[in-house]
Amino acid sequence: MGGLRREEAIALLDGNLDRTYQSEYLTLTISERRYKLYFEDIDYVPDYEKAVAVAFETGRRGNVAERLKEIWKTRKRLCLLLRQCIIMPKKY
Repeated sequence: MGGLRREEAIALLDGNLDRTYQSEYLTLTISERRYKLYFEDIDYVPDYEKAVAVAFETGRRGNVAERLKEIWKTRKRLCLLLRQCIIMPKKY
């Protein structure tokens, strides 16, 4: 999102969303019973505004040391996430 305004980042996320997630589901377990909750059935919609707001605030709070620490931790988590997506693809 570097170099984008908030509105542009939201539009970019919304325009590039792979909508296949709608056929995915969450499994809810209550007392030994399992229920599949499909995203399309619960009208799930990603909250791009909140995601962009969090991204824009990352590294912009606190003193210089706190800001650098937050940026470093965020980049480290992103690298781990990308490595998991590339090395260990989702099993179906």
